[in-house]
Amino acid sequence: GVKLSFVGILCGLVLMPIYATAPVAPDTIGITDPIVSVSTSNVGSGDNRLIATVVAAYVIFGYAMYNVLLEFEWFYVVRCQFLKKPLPRNYTVFVRNIPEDYLSQFQLKHYFERFSRMGGPTATRSGVLESVISLQIPTLKKKVNERTALVAKLEHTINVETIKKKTPKDLLTNRRLVDVLYERLDVLNEEITEMIEQIERLQQAEGYEEQQRLFDRYGRHVEPFQDEVEPLQGQVREQQLKQDESAKLLELEPSFSDLSASVSPHETTEHKALEHMATVPSTIGEDETMEDDDADQQQSASGNSQNSWFNFAGNLVNKTAGTVVKTANATVGVAAKTANATVGVAAKTAKGTVDVAAKTANVAAGAAAKTAAAAAKQAMSLFTSEDGRPLSSGFVTFTNLEATNSARQTIHYPQPFTMEVMDAPAPDDVFWHNVALDHKQLQVGKLISMSLTVALCLFWTIPMSFISTLSSVEGLRATIPWIDELLDKYPWLEPVLAQLAPLLLVAAHEALKIILQFCSTFEGPVSGATVTASVFAKLSVFTIIQTFFVSALSGGLVSQFSNILQDTTMIIDLLATSLPSQSTYFIQIMLVDTAVGLSVELLRFSAIGHAIARSLVPPNLTQEERESMSIFLRPFACPRDFEHADLMSITVLYFVVYFVYATIAPITSVFMFICFLLVGAAYRHQFVYIYPTKPDSGGGLYIQFMRLVPVCMLIGELTIVGFLALKKNAIASALMFPLLIITILFTMYIGQQHFKMTKFLPARECMDTDAKNNALGPMDLEFMRGKYVQPELREKKVYPRNEPLERKLRRSENGEAGLENQHPYNYDNTTIL
Repeated sequence: GVKLSFVGILCGLVLMPIYATAPVAPDTIGITDPIVSVSTSNVGSGDNRLIATVVAAYVIFGYAMYNVLLEFEWFYVVRCQFLKKPLPRNYTVFVRNIPEDYLSQFQLKHYFERFSRMGGPTATRSGVLESVISLQIPTLKKKVNERTALVAKLEHTINVETIKKKTPKDLLTNRRLVDVLYERLDVLNEEITEMIEQIERLQQAEGYEEQQRLFDRYGRHVEPFQDEVEPLQGQVREQQLKQDESAKLLELEPSFSDLSASVSPHETTEHKALEHMATVPSTIGEDETMEDDDADQQQSASGNSQNSWFNFAGNLVNKTAGTVVKTANATVGVAAKTANATVGVAAKTAKGTVDVAAKTANVAAGAAAKTAAAAAKQAMSLFTSEDGRPLSSGFVTFTNLEATNSARQTIHYPQPFTMEVMDAPAPDDVFWHNVALDHKQLQVGKLISMSLTVALCLFWTIPMSFISTLSSVEGLRATIPWIDELLDKYPWLEPVLAQLAPLLLVAAHEALKIILQFCSTFEGPVSGATVTASVFAKLSVFTIIQTFFVSALSGGLVSQFSNILQDTTMIIDLLATSLPSQSTYFIQIMLVDTAVGLSVELLRFSAIGHAIARSLVPPNLTQEERESMSIFLRPFACPRDFEHADLMSITVLYFVVYFVYATIAPITSVFMFICFLLVGAAYRHQFVYIYPTKPDSGGGLYIQFMRLVPVCMLIGELTIVGFLALKKNAIASALMFPLLIITILFTMYIGQQHFKMTKFLPARECMDTDAKNNALGPMDLEFMRGKYVQPELREKKVYPRNEPLERKLRRSENGEAGLENQHPYNYDNTTIL
């Protein structure tokens, strides 16, 4: 912006004397404003001085196109440096709308391992570090949130005891509050640990996918444990028959089978039920299964998916029960063999031994039955709460850049919108509630967002037109009678009204940003960077349409509204005269936005107010508490994220104003140079010393901005062509058409490869970086493992960060986490360019 404005100033030094010395014409009589007198408004219709405008346009727009190419060369280098960094996002892809064939960590990883081994120098090594499927975990999330709040309360209570030397009591039990909170925390830690371990076991169930696929395809159950259970049951029955025969020969009563009956009916029933579960692959009876099969035929695809999920729950219970019954049967078999050997020695001794062995075996079977029943109950409680259900999205982390970039650029599934692979966001910038949205939800959300945006664009014309009328006090006097009377009575209000339009425009822009952020949330963004990019695109369109076109057109016509009603043919001459004069209005907007915006930014009034209010709100006993957020109040140590979309959309307006008025109102370049210089210097300081470097789009916003620069150039050129036509200078208008064609061809040229090259790391760079990283052996990538696991699944047990040393040592002696595992999971804080 600074370089372009400087070239505009150089052109203006030539143009302003040409415009100022133009002879007086019928359409330039009455021009007294010194700024308007050095613009094309002072040039009469048909004057050949307008050819100088065309020459300046070729210089300014040609230099702009040249700088765009230079910017791409610089950005290629910086972008490649960023993409080669050992960051989790550079080695990871986000996979959306995963089909059921790959809807597990095992199958998804297996597919991408096959994909990464297709060729290349890294084909000899597994190309996938890990795969993560997003899970539906509402109950676990609720418990983790409860634990987070409890840990924060416990930390503050410990600080109260340590610093204030007070011992808070629990209101209900009158016990020491710290002890009560620790007991609750231990219970939550155990519950969360149990749920996470159950979910981890589900994720390791490699056979489930194949089992469910066969079931869905052929409509029958697969019995993976039947072959293992039946031989053992046959051995048990054989030993029981032998024992019965021995008992009859020796006249030993009661027999083994009678002794089995002496066990409590409850244990025997459970044992038989579990034996039945081990041999039948369903967790329900035959009648219920038949009823469910009939119902399944009437359900939709979503219902079938849900039934498959609960069938998996049953299969897991069957596996647990089958394993336990296997152990129990083996115990019975050993006991029976021992009894038979003892019978051969002495009948009476054998009778007692058989009695004891049978009871031991049946007690063992009963205990096993109870254990299996508890496991079944626990597993079913997990599935009925929906926790652990796999969703249709996930992340895959590779071991090399070559496989990562190949996966991003490949079509993986022969169906639209299925298994979409895209860039992964930074781990600390993932919107987990949007990760698992399916294709239908995303399309509906985008439609709602688009509809709201279009409706808002149409509605926003009304307030913007009203604001633009305030830029002309004369127009207000002529249009609204009571304002004319008010200004006659209070003349000091006239300069206030003249400055009111830019202030209202800045305020309207802030309100618009909030509304568009709300609209963007319907699109299901997976990261904060995605939201910023969406808001930036919408704000830029609104800025171009509403702030520039509506203001430039309506503001110039309002002052002559009554004359236009009398003679509609005046509109052409009025536009030719008023369009350059509107430059003063946009200069006011730029100066107000720069002065007010930078003053608020550098003096940080909002941040100071937040920090003062935060210092008065607990918790604030320790330095760590004082540097943390409380409600919505931020201390100085916790600055908010920078509003990139807001700043860059204003920058788009700056460029539109520059390209339109640099030739027809050259004085604009001087003020644009000042604005670009101040904004650049101020925000460089803020980026270095104030704002955090995360979240980072990795240059995504810059790419979007570069796409808009040619659009701004075309808007400026078309406006100049239309203005010259209004000035009735056919030669100047005709000379502008080659420049317009050159700009269109330039836009098409850079659209072929330039933007595509900024999206991916070139294959040569990938291979060179991988070879360098693995020169001394395989690169250690363990620091990337687990970065894209859902936050609720990362920590099984969490304890206060300020926990007393004696409690740490006590837990360490009990075999729990002691001096380690004190902090909740923290993301990698590597600085991103």
